[in-house]
Amino acid sequence: WLEGLKFRLSPPLDKDWAWIGDSEPVRYMAAAWDAPDGIVPMTPSISGRSGIGKTTLAVHTARAIFKLPVHLQNCDTTLSGPALTLEAIVSEHKGAVLRASPLVSALLTGAAAILKDAGRLSERCWALIAPLLDERRWLDVPGLGLRLTPRPGFRLCATITEGSLVHQLPDFIQARLAPRLRLELPQADDLEAVLRDRSGIEDERLVERRQRALHDGVEAGLVGAVGAPVARGALEHSQS
Repeated sequence: WLEGLKFRLSPPLDKDWAWIGDSEPVRYMAAAWDAPDGIVPMTPSISGRSGIGKTTLAVHTARAIFKLPVHLQNCDTTLSGPALTLEAIVSEHKGAVLRASPLVSALLTGAAAILKDAGRLSERCWALIAPLLDERRWLDVPGLGLRLTPRPGFRLCATITEGSLVHQLPDFIQARLAPRLRLELPQADDLEAVLRDRSGIEDERLVERRQRALHDGVEAGLVGAVGAPVARGALEHSQS
């Protein structure tokens, strides 16, 4: 219950997403989120190609470094204010219930929230989120007159996929998303490690073959770069 209103939390992610490769991005993320009591943690943005590991980096940092549950807020152009905060749903047996978005679920439980593909959010949604990114640290719920404040531990970051930016980030948001991390293509050794982890393949020749296929696919723009979708793309590409 929240101020007399019944609501339902969204569940956190239930699987591990391990970061493989260069430890520097993890160190930068950890530094951005590291904040003593009373200090507002930074809200980093992670940009890069599709599949390069932006979400994996954020999930790994939250879980491995800060021991936080993670809620994934998928963003798109149709996301409304209620869907981003608290949305009324009708249950056949329980009547009307408010459903907390992943963002609000993280805020209310002191977990980490990831705005996935945040470049697709409308300016209206960003205006709702903006107070969470500075010293005000609140989130207003449209239509309900509620002002939510995060529990200790709450962390927030945004991932932005290059080439899929639907709306230009408003100036008032660009000033608040910091630091800005950009993930690049991995080194050969890291790429091999990702392929082994994602595909479970041990045969050296097959790993090498699929590593070449992945590199060719990236160069041709057929697949992304590092994440699980990329490893899967490499497997399909090498078998064609």
